[in-house]
Amino acid sequence: MALSGLQKKGVQAMSIQALENSINELDDNPKYQELKQYMIELLEKKQQALVNITHLERLAPYAETPRDVNDDFMRACAGKPPLVGRVKWEEKYMSAPLVYGAVVEANGWLWKPIDWDYGPAGAAQGKPSPSAKVGAVFIIALDEHMRDAAYLTDVAEKVAALKNSAEVPKDMKDLIAHLKNSTSRFSFPVGESIAPGGRTWCVTYTFEGAKALPKTFLPNDKIVPFLLTQEPKVNRDTELTVIAAPYYV
Repeated sequence: MALSGLQKKGVQAMSIQALENSINELDDNPKYQELKQYMIELLEKKQQALVNITHLERLAPYAETPRDVNDDFMRACAGKPPLVGRVKWEEKYMSAPLVYGAVVEANGWLWKPIDWDYGPAGAAQGKPSPSAKVGAVFIIALDEHMRDAAYLTDVAEKVAALKNSAEVPKDMKDLIAHLKNSTSRFSFPVGESIAPGGRTWCVTYTFEGAKALPKTFLPNDKIVPFLLTQEPKVNRDTELTVIAAPYYV
């Protein structure tokens, strides 16, 4: 018997975990085979949609400075230069280091693919608007680790773990206090107890929608590349420009 539209709709609403459980629970009775096969195919599609692999090595040519602020790369990332303050803008982007940001934590909408051009139906489902501001917390470095994904990821995991730890090193207390405040926007150097050298920072960044990200959500390795247009200052917003996804996918 063919599956009804209502049955398919019910299956489509199931999470990956629910689909896996249901597939395992269905026996080999022929009357369930069409349903089971539909679930398997849907599960594969949902799992594939969450694959978001990037190729950061493709950014190597764009890390070199000074860069041409009028080329396609700069237009894709930073847009057109302003009419007022053009010289300062060009100087800033010409020498801005290309840095990787390792995710400490992020708004839930950034972890999954969604249609940001959803229209009224999406609004009814509670989806954020295409220009919604959604935030994330990153670890960046200003030294030889600025494009060291393994190092940055290690620090990000250690900082994230401290958020729920009963024992926080003294040199991390201010940072963790801000991390626990979901509305806080900040920049703090990561303490020597976690990242010796004082050149590693924990900073917030606000995306306007997620269209700049590959497949509109955070990559599987939790690394996002940026241009750092001004060095971080304690408890201030850090000036970062996210790299356009086509340059590293």
